[in-house]
Amino acid sequence: MVDKLVADFYKKLGTSETFAEGAEKLAKLFIRYEESVEPTEILLQLLEKAPSPAQLEYLIYCFMDSRESDYDIILYSTRFKRLRKVFNGILSNSVQLSDEAYHIYNTISVVCKIGSMEAISIASQVAAGWLQRLKQGAPLTTREYLQLGLLIKGEAMALKMQSDWISTNTDAYNMRKMAHLLPLLSSTDELSQRMVETADKLSENLPVGEPVLTFEYTLKPDQFFKWMKKLRKDIPVVATFLRMLLQQRTKMIALSRLAAVTSIIRFLNDDRGSPLDWIGNALEKSTKKGFQIELGNSVRRMSAMLHDDGVIYHESIMCGNFSSMVLSNLIGPDRLSLSLDNKKEYTIQELVMMGMRNDTLMCRLLDNPKVYNVPRLVEHIARTSRSPVVLTTIANTPVLHSGLINGGVPLALICNPTHLPLNMLRQFINPRFISLNDMRLIVKAPYGVRNDIVNEIKNFIERKQ
Repeated sequence: MVDKLVADFYKKLGTSETFAEGAEKLAKLFIRYEESVEPTEILLQLLEKAPSPAQLEYLIYCFMDSRESDYDIILYSTRFKRLRKVFNGILSNSVQLSDEAYHIYNTISVVCKIGSMEAISIASQVAAGWLQRLKQGAPLTTREYLQLGLLIKGEAMALKMQSDWISTNTDAYNMRKMAHLLPLLSSTDELSQRMVETADKLSENLPVGEPVLTFEYTLKPDQFFKWMKKLRKDIPVVATFLRMLLQQRTKMIALSRLAAVTSIIRFLNDDRGSPLDWIGNALEKSTKKGFQIELGNSVRRMSAMLHDDGVIYHESIMCGNFSSMVLSNLIGPDRLSLSLDNKKEYTIQELVMMGMRNDTLMCRLLDNPKVYNVPRLVEHIARTSRSPVVLTTIANTPVLHSGLINGGVPLALICNPTHLPLNMLRQFINPRFISLNDMRLIVKAPYGVRNDIVNEIKNFIERKQ
């Protein structure tokens, strides 16, 4: 039973999802079976029966994922590095912004009384004072919560605009460059989302808190400790994993940084061992700000492989400063560690799957014949994406939903639960795109298909009879 349970779970655990989403799925798995299956059995199967080393590494990172401290998010956001640029662009009429950006700008201007660059600097100082009060346990007024939330949301919007600009201006035909950029874009989008979540907390006057493992946060602290107590510490693999989990709970190292050090550990060990060994070693050598590794006889080999301004070699010791390092050289587009001796060339399908969370980037990729001429790739995107922007692009671009290669795309769009306008999808309810047999099958077994689409298909079939 546990074998099948874990095999089914791995099928649903897509490595294109964020580590936070994976952590939530893991927590829900243990909650669902807490009465019927011992957690040790599930954990052992997860660690020992992973379909591939990459999926095991992804799984471990899901356990290690942490929700950054709300205080750190507020501190980072209230420097307003990017919001300053947006205000400067609007005030000097040198930048074109979306309607949403103008709406947030106007709201901030009215609610926070900001109309100049000097006012932004003053707002940053005031926000720093609000943060200190929050840390001391002193509540803000309702208006102060609202203003702080709006300012952080404005910074998040400006960060997302920067990410979208990079995605829009990237050469979508250069797959090597795309592979290099994907980790940066993924981490930027996740940070932007985290800033929005913190802003919403403040706007709704909800409590803000310290960092916590996402897995623990989803389980709830009491349940997390019960889960740990039930684990059998006499089993070496379980004991090793639990030690790593507790280390990360204390250190709270960002996973992009942990993956970078893991790549170095892999290189020093010639890729011998398993992801559990590599990540455990990387955790021991790392702190939140950097790492220190004893290289022994591998100094010359390591220094020849990695040249980075954030890395110092002193005698047989290697020290790294995360804030100065270019981490994208040490992690793959899938946000996992790299084999530095033999860097993998990612296929177009793999790169597209990794970029599915970035709407702007996906729309750029869909404009590339190398992407839309891969059999069933656009169909897979149309079936699995939940982005109205991406799905609208596919529905409105003939080359993406027609021809021999993309002939299955219209049916995938019709069956996608995302609420695209019926007027847009009605064109596909036609034998030119979807056979009458497929339409009858949808009417007969409409599970997962929107009711308005099912009714539209019924009416079409009736007219044809």
